[in-house]
Amino acid sequence: MVASGAVALGSVALGADPVPQTAHPVITEVLFDVPPGAGGDANRDGAREANGDEFVELFNPTASAINLKGYRVVNRLAAGDRNARKGFMFTFPACELPPGGMVVLFNGADSKVPGPVGTFAGAPAKGNPEFGGALVFVAGDKGKSGFKNDGDCAVLEAPNGQALDVVVWGKPDPAAPEGALRSETVLTKPKGSVQRMTAAGPLAVHSTLGAELFSPGTMPRTDGGGEKSGGEKGEPEKKKGGEKEKR
Repeated sequence: MVASGAVALGSVALGADPVPQTAHPVITEVLFDVPPGAGGDANRDGAREANGDEFVELFNPTASAINLKGYRVVNRLAAGDRNARKGFMFTFPACELPPGGMVVLFNGADSKVPGPVGTFAGAPAKGNPEFGGALVFVAGDKGKSGFKNDGDCAVLEAPNGQALDVVVWGKPDPAAPEGALRSETVLTKPKGSVQRMTAAGPLAVHSTLGAELFSPGTMPRTDGGGEKSGGEKGEPEKKKGGEKEKR
């Protein structure tokens, strides 16, 4: 049953290994190194924005729906601080993510992301067909702060403030939080996103997985057949594929 005030989203066919250690979403893709030119338009609004096209993709690897209310995605400056006044931070509103469901959180600064889009004030009415049926959010005004390319981290925090999943690059200052359920360090200049092929797998530079530099809301294929995504009712489908200091 969908909780009052929440939105149900159809599942996306990730083909992920189960992650029994967690009852929480996991990070499956991060774009912090936005490619230059038109090729960096990850949010499909027609223009490349150094901060606005950054995104973090989440996936529900569990057998039960997860209400995202109170979960946060933050960077090094806001990690562990619910009262932070600087840095990137986004707190999800009530939104029910079913097993296999995906969420894409765009920074959204100076951007107009197409399709149904949610904010901190409320979830979108349905999944976004522009992004494989994933539930899409934008950080809004708070998105004016972005990831620092030469040293930062993307952190998924539980409603109680516990760091769950951490992606680190370079040497963040302050340092990335310790004690997370999972923490992984990636290349500082991937020239695109870093992506997991399964919820429990390691992060890889997206361009090594296929022709695309990123794939918000979809999973790259390695058989030359485009990208794997999911319909809004969980029916598999195939589809082709704040810091101004950062740049």
